[in-house]
Amino acid sequence: MKKVVSLSALLVATVGAVPAQGQGGPVDLKQVRSQVVAVLDGWIDRFLDDQNLDADDVRHGQFHQSDNMRLQECTQLIAWAYIQPDSRHFQNPRARDGAVWSIDYMVRAQGDNGGFNEYHGWCGAPERTKGKSSVTGFTMYAIARAVVILTPLPEMRERLQEPIDTDGRNGPDRPRVDAWRRMLQAAMDNLYSGTGRGHAANQDLCALAAVFAVQEAWEVLSPDAPPLKTSAEVAALRDEIFFGHPAAAAHKGIAKWFTEAGLPIEEGKGFSGYDANYAQVSLAFLGLCARRDPEATAFLGKCWSALEHFFIPDPDSPVGFSMENATSRRVNGALSRLPGLCMLAHGTSAHPAGERMYATVLEGFSRDVPERMKLKSPHHFQISSYLYTEWLDHMTAPKRTDYRLPAERPGPWEWRDEEARILVRKSTEGGLSYYVEHWEQYHQARRVVWGHEPEVVPCTGHF
Repeated sequence: MKKVVSLSALLVATVGAVPAQGQGGPVDLKQVRSQVVAVLDGWIDRFLDDQNLDADDVRHGQFHQSDNMRLQECTQLIAWAYIQPDSRHFQNPRARDGAVWSIDYMVRAQGDNGGFNEYHGWCGAPERTKGKSSVTGFTMYAIARAVVILTPLPEMRERLQEPIDTDGRNGPDRPRVDAWRRMLQAAMDNLYSGTGRGHAANQDLCALAAVFAVQEAWEVLSPDAPPLKTSAEVAALRDEIFFGHPAAAAHKGIAKWFTEAGLPIEEGKGFSGYDANYAQVSLAFLGLCARRDPEATAFLGKCWSALEHFFIPDPDSPVGFSMENATSRRVNGALSRLPGLCMLAHGTSAHPAGERMYATVLEGFSRDVPERMKLKSPHHFQISSYLYTEWLDHMTAPKRTDYRLPAERPGPWEWRDEEARILVRKSTEGGLSYYVEHWEQYHQARRVVWGHEPEVVPCTGHF
């Protein structure tokens, strides 16, 4: 059983620790950036050392000797470092070539429906089959951003006109610029299709972010051509994801990805309901969309207004807070730690809770950057590699705020979401509890008193 710590003790340990409040002192953003870039440079070394350099291989340019296209998500990081004066890979031809070859690889790895495979084996040239991955958006965001970074460079003028192998048959057959355009165009169509989007809120939000990024990459490569999707088409997709469920992706009438309160859910299955895994990734990708769309900023604020009830001050956490996820449909038997800075790095001004969290997490992150950036496996390098670059490109000091999250406020309160069937309470004594009625067992519910392990209890019929 987890050690019981009173909420008042947690508040003493955390309130006032925010640099914006003056207690911990301001964070040196230049020093933080220097340490982050140093870690990212090491990641790039590992990627480039593992890249397939056999120019006669249709898989030339792939990383980790795997056909899992998601491992190409590091491409944005490598291209980004090439133009950063404070990176060891600044103007390093090896980095530039590695990023270019990775995009070339994606041209050959693309299936005949414009999609890519994650775990389903090879679907690319020369005998293309349908790509089946529903998380293509994660990868295409990074690939499109790499195209945006590389294309304007003077040294890329001739490289873009070089013929490359696009079909794995007879050697170079198409100028690189045309091959990249064709790949982006087919990928955009796939992001709108059933295989290009997913069965969860986070997957479709990353698809939306990729739509924005692919549109930008297309404009850089084809400045005189019409956009791949009109503003109205992009807005329709955005609204479908925010307020409904993409029927084209599901092929059935599932209701929506978010409750009216803003909690990410998965409906239409026996185990449907609030999902904390979706929450963490959703915050990050909503932030990427928010920089491009004011409607996404507003929706991000809505999500924060619900999710702020799930962040609890925790002195055992390296960043000062944990996220309560034991009431989630994906129960792992333990209370998770806030996964780091990336999910909070974008669009924090959409809601004061975002600013509060960013200030606290940044202070905790800055104490030991290499330790905070440690990842469990190469698989975890994927999104993290480019979310860090997005943060560094837009890094600002936290705004001064006296805002406190619900868990930090004195006095009792109650918050509920009827659709997710979740009830959150703070007692007069300061104790915090979460209750959710089971979606698959209507006579059961799950309850968590903060500081204790979750327990299954009889349904009290709140919902």
